[in-house]
Amino acid sequence: MKLLQKEKEMKNNFNSAMDFIFKAEGGFVNNPKDRGGMTYKGICRKNYPELKIWKAVDELLACNTPVKEMNKKLSLYSDKEIRDVYYNNYWKVCDCDALKNPVDIIIFDTAINMGTARAKSFLEGTNDPVKILQKRVDRYNYIIEKDPSQECFRKGWYNRVKDLCDYCNVPKDYIDF
Repeated sequence: MKLLQKEKEMKNNFNSAMDFIFKAEGGFVNNPKDRGGMTYKGICRKNYPELKIWKAVDELLACNTPVKEMNKKLSLYSDKEIRDVYYNNYWKVCDCDALKNPVDIIIFDTAINMGTARAKSFLEGTNDPVKILQKRVDRYNYIIEKDPSQECFRKGWYNRVKDLCDYCNVPKDYIDF
């Protein structure tokens, strides 16, 4: 019985994390300045070119479908494929089931935004959500310092951290933005 309860809690944490991710990631994006390239709901095409959703994206792009309309049409497809990618390649890789809430969601979101290795490195020496998020903000600042073309993303990156703080009930007053 305890094993079933633990499994249910783990699934609920992942589902809760996905609620945040789907809100934060939106739909189709193809910003030429974004190093990730073309994405759908945060999934980079260059990293996951085999996903079925890209066939639909290509068909819509071939018809010069406006992005807003593309997102409406793409939202009709199942999110199962996207959820599977997130679960298997981010949640499990970062061992988020072993992390306490809200650190699990913070590390998961960080992995999506910065990669699994970077997210796991932020756990070194701390499990304090504020300290982890400060490391993330510091990393954004470093990225912009090294490549000023990324300055256009600062506000969005900071807002995502602030939204994550709100979602996870983590005080953002202690983070140096």
